[in-house]
Amino acid sequence: MAFPTSPTNGQIYKEYIYNSTVGSWKKTQAIYDSGSNANGSWIRYADGTMQVWKNITVSNVALTNVQGNMFYSTAQNLGSWSVAFINDPTITCTIRSTYDIWATATTNTSSTTNAGNWYAWTNTSRPSDTIIYMVQAIGRWK
Repeated sequence: MAFPTSPTNGQIYKEYIYNSTVGSWKKTQAIYDSGSNANGSWIRYADGTMQVWKNITVSNVALTNVQGNMFYSTAQNLGSWSVAFINDPTITCTIRSTYDIWATATTNTSSTTNAGNWYAWTNTSRPSDTIIYMVQAIGRWK
């Protein structure tokens, strides 16, 4: 690999950082880049790890479907990731609401480009609620 000539101390090049004390490049866990768009935010690390996150607000969600003594919504697709992964990421989803509500994913609906379908669950029937799905994923970008 051809490193930049005349680097300054702490200069980052790809996944390396220059140490002027010893006069050499060292592999690092530095942030490669980060950003956001209409589909959320991301951080890509030099080692190939990527984190993405987004908040999706859905109004008038009915939690009236019954399973045992629990009530759930129809599946909500949480849309595209802000940037694509190279393999399926590990995803977590939490819900912010004025009530005790939690989320579960539907089987095999998420992908390298989409957060997938999620259900909201509660122990009391709710004909209409506003729910904020807070989705985070960790995977690889390279």
